[in-house]
Amino acid sequence: MEQKCSDKRLGQLIGLYELGALDEKERRRFQDHFIACDYCYQQVYSLEPVMNAFRAHRSAAMSEDADGLERTIGVRALTSEVRPRSRSPLPVFAALAVVLIVGAWLFYTSFFSHRIDSPVQVASARWDDIGIPRAPYTRPKEGTVLRGSEALFDRAMASYEAGDYSKAIEQLDTLRETSPETIPPGANFYLGVSLLLASRAEEAISPLRRVIESGDGTKLEASHFYLGLGYLKHDQPGQAQAEFDTVIGMKGQYQSDAENLNQIIAKRLH
Repeated sequence: MEQKCSDKRLGQLIGLYELGALDEKERRRFQDHFIACDYCYQQVYSLEPVMNAFRAHRSAAMSEDADGLERTIGVRALTSEVRPRSRSPLPVFAALAVVLIVGAWLFYTSFFSHRIDSPVQVASARWDDIGIPRAPYTRPKEGTVLRGSEALFDRAMASYEAGDYSKAIEQLDTLRETSPETIPPGANFYLGVSLLLASRAEEAISPLRRVIESGDGTKLEASHFYLGLGYLKHDQPGQAQAEFDTVIGMKGQYQSDAENLNQIIAKRLH
């Protein structure tokens, strides 16, 4: 990994980017930069889990009670001080550090009580023994020069091939958020498969449906098959059967597996 930023002027905007304090033009410029800069990409990626937790807690606190609202307003006041005053990296990173500490403290002190009050859907254990095969991936030919979104997709797929599905999910999500217009064709498909392999079946349904809706012929059969697995793991066997029926009708690579799964579903439902 690069040990320094390739453009310090843009690199010093990391803090403001994470706080959502950049205007649209600056945000676009920074996104273009950090996709190409390994150093800034790693910095943003390492901050993402903590910032996500902080944002989630802040949103929940706003709707829960007056005390939560008061704390949220306090944090917002802190972040608003960061925006206009300085482009120097020291104030930016100092403010970011304070926000992260406050956010982490708020999150951990009330996370469990928030979870207790939240409805949780428990999937049926009758499909636990159904395995999720890893979809094959063909890497670009050696010597191929990758730039921008293609380079970020290649990093994500390196994590996927290494079996680090959580990291692959984070990287593919980042790719979808920062380059929605130029997202590689396989990104949503491998995001859905990675979510299934990480036992996050409900979340896998949406990206796999997007692939089908896009009409991507190269991944159409596979997307129906993995979408069926997503529905099955989410305990929606009827919808799973419909997807597997579609796969069977396509008479392709996944036909036999789809037929076997439909037989298992029929047996366990009767």
